[in-house]
Amino acid sequence: MSVSRCWETFVKDSVLITLLIALILIISFISNSIVLFKYDIPLGVDGFYYFLQVKTFLSEGSFYYPTYTPCILYLAVGLSKLGIEPSAAIKIISLLLYELLILAVYLITAQTTNNKLAGLIGASIVSTSALRLSWIVEFINNLGGITFLLYGIYCLGKNSKNKIWIVTGCFCLILAFLSHKSILPLTILIFFAYTVFKLFIKSLGSPYYLVLLFLFISTGFFYPLFFRLIFSDGIFLSLQENIAVSAKFPLFVKGFFEEKFILCILSPISFFASLRKSKINKNLALINGTISILTLFVTLNPFLNYTENLMTIPDRFLLFMHIEIAFLLAFTTEFTVTDKVSKIIITGVVLVLLLLGTRNFIKGNDDGFLTHRQNLIKNLEEFKEITPKQSLIIAQHGDQFLLTSILDIPSQRLLPEENKENSQIYWLIDGVPCNKIKKKSAILSVDGRLCTTILKNGDVEPISSQDKEILLSLNPHVKRLNKDQTESIIPTLESEKNKEF
Repeated sequence: MSVSRCWETFVKDSVLITLLIALILIISFISNSIVLFKYDIPLGVDGFYYFLQVKTFLSEGSFYYPTYTPCILYLAVGLSKLGIEPSAAIKIISLLLYELLILAVYLITAQTTNNKLAGLIGASIVSTSALRLSWIVEFINNLGGITFLLYGIYCLGKNSKNKIWIVTGCFCLILAFLSHKSILPLTILIFFAYTVFKLFIKSLGSPYYLVLLFLFISTGFFYPLFFRLIFSDGIFLSLQENIAVSAKFPLFVKGFFEEKFILCILSPISFFASLRKSKINKNLALINGTISILTLFVTLNPFLNYTENLMTIPDRFLLFMHIEIAFLLAFTTEFTVTDKVSKIIITGVVLVLLLLGTRNFIKGNDDGFLTHRQNLIKNLEEFKEITPKQSLIIAQHGDQFLLTSILDIPSQRLLPEENKENSQIYWLIDGVPCNKIKKKSAILSVDGRLCTTILKNGDVEPISSQDKEILLSLNPHVKRLNKDQTESIIPTLESEKNKEF
């Protein structure tokens, strides 16, 4: 093939890839915009946290909740100062960050493999997975952190003599650490996995290689149990809630089944493919092997405690699954598949599986949840007139931010051990049959026979154990109290046999 023919082919491929990545970004932007702007109110269980922080900074020059990771909040504040309403500003920041995340995955995969098709594979995975809804709706600070982290890695991996790449890379890493506290432990885990896999590559050909590999694989899943034994008290005691004593495979925990299923197949293949190809392409093998170890022994570790609420540290690692799939699929197909058609077919199969996952339940984006919040906001305006400023409202996670934003009254999840300011204590309680409340301060939201109420502490009587069990299941913030305290704040209900609330 002549030089001119090669150049024409390169230009055609480059133009096509550019058009395709632009199409992915445009489709992603439009679909995510539809999700975020379907409702005027902040989305997500913690959506009002961002709203409250930005609103308070605009009015008082400081955040309502002091934070060491304010980077994304400052971006939202800056956009709000241009005249954009805080809720909309936060959604716009979320949209732009996810577009940047897709582009970062494309750049890293294309640069590492020297193949723009690999970059396209990575970008298409990240833009398709249902996990994107968790990022843009619930975990905006996390989104900013991982996005800046990837750009930092990309810039520092350029291997260029131009110092601007090093400076830019370090600046992006600083922004990542200032976006969310999870980025530091994630960076440590990446470095640790990188070191482990590098040792494996160096031990290739050694008589002890197979023994080391067997010991690592057979014992690697059990390290959470070792940590539980070693750090049984002191500052590490709080970490025990993240460790499961009995194995609980994440595939059987509700939520994002498709991503977990793909990783269960892809990660071991990627691990062994990276070991086999390490002499041919050491750098690519190191990166792919590092991600494989993270996926196998952290994301899919059966001795880490996974929940359906994405509240534990292991839950937060599950949020990275679609990014792990993007890198592993792009890098492993580069190792094992030679022709473009086969790569496209394999990617297509994975994309179809991920598209099936769009039905996954994201609470903060659920229509029922958001309609309930809209009704709650509307009715809170009336309650605002009758609540003294010297009050404290106990509410479940996420609702405390909404209450403080609307009522301008302090709210928190737990009853304070000591009420130093002598505030009047109120409770926000869901799922109460409206016609069974004997004493109430207000009915905030009515849905059939059930309502959400704000009740004065100590202004109600005990209820039957059957009714109490149902109410406590709907109000986790009440569960944290002891028996005597619980009976003092739940309203009296007449038990109805064989009748569901």
